[in-house]
Amino acid sequence: MSGSVTQTTNLFPHLVAEERHRDHQAEEALFLTFNVDLGYFESRLLGLLRATGARVTVVADAGVWAPDTRAVKFAGRSYQLGLVDGRTAFHPKLMVLVGPKRAIAAVGSGNLTMGGWQYNHELLTVFTGDLSGMPTAFGDIRNAVSELAASGLLDVVTQRGLADTSRHLDTLLAAAPPVDTGHRVHASWVSPLITHIPAEPVAELNLFAAFHDPGANAVKNVMTRLQPSRVRVAVQPGWTHVDAIALSTVLSTYSASTGADIALLEDPSSPGSQEARYRHGKLIEWVTSDGQRQAFTGSPNLTTVALLKRAGDGGNYELAVTAPVEQTLFPGGQVIDPAIVPAPVADETDASLESDSQNVQVLSALSKNRQLTVQLNRLAPTRVAVELSSRDDDPDVWHQLGIVPEGARTTTFDTLVPAGSRVRAATAERGPTAPMFVTDELRVRVRSIPEKKASKTYNATSKDLFGDDTELLNLLLDDLTAYAEASRSTRLPAAAADGAESRAAESLDRDTDPIEPWLWLQEDAVRRYGPSLASWLLALPQLAGNETIAVPWADIITAEQAVGLDDDEQADAVDEDLTEDEVEATTSDHVDHSDDVERLKLARRRWA
Repeated sequence: MSGSVTQTTNLFPHLVAEERHRDHQAEEALFLTFNVDLGYFESRLLGLLRATGARVTVVADAGVWAPDTRAVKFAGRSYQLGLVDGRTAFHPKLMVLVGPKRAIAAVGSGNLTMGGWQYNHELLTVFTGDLSGMPTAFGDIRNAVSELAASGLLDVVTQRGLADTSRHLDTLLAAAPPVDTGHRVHASWVSPLITHIPAEPVAELNLFAAFHDPGANAVKNVMTRLQPSRVRVAVQPGWTHVDAIALSTVLSTYSASTGADIALLEDPSSPGSQEARYRHGKLIEWVTSDGQRQAFTGSPNLTTVALLKRAGDGGNYELAVTAPVEQTLFPGGQVIDPAIVPAPVADETDASLESDSQNVQVLSALSKNRQLTVQLNRLAPTRVAVELSSRDDDPDVWHQLGIVPEGARTTTFDTLVPAGSRVRAATAERGPTAPMFVTDELRVRVRSIPEKKASKTYNATSKDLFGDDTELLNLLLDDLTAYAEASRSTRLPAAAADGAESRAAESLDRDTDPIEPWLWLQEDAVRRYGPSLASWLLALPQLAGNETIAVPWADIITAEQAVGLDDDEQADAVDEDLTEDEVEATTSDHVDHSDDVERLKLARRRWA
């Protein structure tokens, strides 16, 4: 690997290559996206990601969140879903897969949808690194993720996913030599993106994007900054969201004042052509006076809120890459009369629009300690009803769970709600809004189970231990002895002297959680001994296991044997949520051994 960078349109081969290492080294998988299709994500990517060993976090824009609830099976159970309501669009496109040995990161233009990953013309820059070398762009990505984690925009579980991703990147960057590839990654929540475009005269400027300002203000500012002698802008008539007359006027005005050669071109893959394909990529490409070609790619469209403003100050949340390129990324095309470029019919939400300031929706729903904590995207302007559709219920069946009082944003309900259930807000004025999936933090923050670390008694229960065969007891003793030896060489979570929260020591061979060491302990026990014995050893109710019980309403929409999905269902899927009586029945496990033969009783006493 040794610190490579690839300009590509397909990320799948990189993820498959990581999974084929079979060492389950990946700790965190993070996705930042505008739109998200969770049905596509679960059927095509989730199994592959979990097979690498990673916990998975997906973060999307709350303003365009509109899930197909019948296609979603694992949200809140096998991966964390977070929504961002930043008033302007949350529009970055980022994937990070990181562990102590290797990392992959991709910054591009495609959303986490079938269109963004398979169909559209997108631009994607993929960075790979390992202990022999890490591209310096990983440092930019680490900083961007860390800043976002600390922004206050995220719920606590999503924030933890970003913070841990940043932490693992930091550890790998500290261990590996830097490799300078000339690439830099820029986040609009750190500074306005246009400040990373050089303010110097260039010989040539090429532009395309799916969205333009109505008055072409962003194009005007880019030209003012780069002062190009030649300008080409490509559009797809009917698909590109652009006021072609306004754009042509801006280009002509610039040409009249500078003498620049300007042209508006029809993209060769425009509607009606043999190669018709929606170009969702974004490109600002220039050639310096000495012939060096540079590209500015990523998520920002040619709009004011994407390029000219900082996120938090009226700008979108965007990620971009500046890099040298050997060959042009510009599609070219034939000159087109702007008068014949139609105003497009919107087929994608314009990421330049601000969020509806009156919309009230559920941003997160966390199930913990037999309570459900619901967080809205803003203070409730009036009484807001919280409605619940349990995971076992048909997604069209809802009942009122309770009320968020006027002026409140977070409310806790004393009720046990299964992870993966659906929660939504409803007001008298607007009715119900888009649902959010209930998260069980322990489930989504548990990694896949590497087979090499699993106990020989992994599938055993406490009843099995005290059967007629004492071999299982001996195997468990071997496992406990090995665990004790490993613990002596690694500092375990210990209570702080001042009585504050326990802290988990960092380790290269063990993932630790510096916030809640009990999560680390339960995860480690499940990984080694299996859900049943881990529950018994820790004297806890049934922990996340390895069985999946299908809900009665679920549609089978895709083949369940996609790459990595078998590993996913074995290592990631969890037991059906149990009622209180069922928990009691499965954990009490009272068996009368008084009539067992004396030989067995003696062997058990010796084992103990």
